[in-house]
Amino acid sequence: MRFEIFALPVLAAVAEAVAISSKPSSVCTTCPVTIQNTDAAISSVLSQMSAQSPRAVLTTTSITGSPVAPTAVAKMSTTAPPTSAKPTAASTASKKASTSSSSKKRQRRAATTTSSSVVASSTPANGACSTMPNFGYTYTPTNPAPSAFLKDTTLRAQYMTASVPANYVWRFAGFYASISQAGYMFYTELSSYSPSQCAAICDANTACKGFNIYFERTPSLAPGNGCVNPAPQVDVKCAFYSTAVSEANAVNIGSWRSSFNVVITGGNGYTKM
Repeated sequence: MRFEIFALPVLAAVAEAVAISSKPSSVCTTCPVTIQNTDAAISSVLSQMSAQSPRAVLTTTSITGSPVAPTAVAKMSTTAPPTSAKPTAASTASKKASTSSSSKKRQRRAATTTSSSVVASSTPANGACSTMPNFGYTYTPTNPAPSAFLKDTTLRAQYMTASVPANYVWRFAGFYASISQAGYMFYTELSSYSPSQCAAICDANTACKGFNIYFERTPSLAPGNGCVNPAPQVDVKCAFYSTAVSEANAVNIGSWRSSFNVVITGGNGYTKM
């Protein structure tokens, strides 16, 4: 898999100064879109999260509900479910940004002021400081800081060399954001960064048209009084959509849970051919 570098306007998830690559059909029909200036992208994410911190308390990223066990997915209905709630302000701003400079200003404001909905099921029933679920992925960066998670080379080696499942197009790779778009179905958590496992789950549901796999820095304990910023752990999440996934909708850079900063790395998107 080759990674072609061509300048394009940036997504809402990163600063306007950060270039991403494109994959023009005349040059490469199979190359994923990638971020060209990763240092600037990471700096932008951290800056935006810092700006959100006074207002974004006990929030989570865009996917909702409890994870669906991978073994249970094949038993689910294959009828396309209703699409998720209206796209977030960050997603809407991203789409409008291509039409006017004033929309770009609104996009930047949305990126720094908008947080996603609360997911009550993400906190154990016995409350703050309870152990959060772990789905089998055991690696955690030695440095617990969000910046170290975003820059971690062990994680990067996994998502930038991921294989492309059969009958899928690799839309984008290595984003510091997850997708927010219409057609959200469900998500699951994995014990390894495995696009092929995500693809098998998607293939088991005829309504599924693509998926977004990524690493998420999550708290090891439910944040609250007595543990507002617990030690982190790394979760592997795979979210599924009844619409083709697009890099233009990778706008969710993270959130705050009390004083714990949830951030994302290794956002890869795959769409069925």
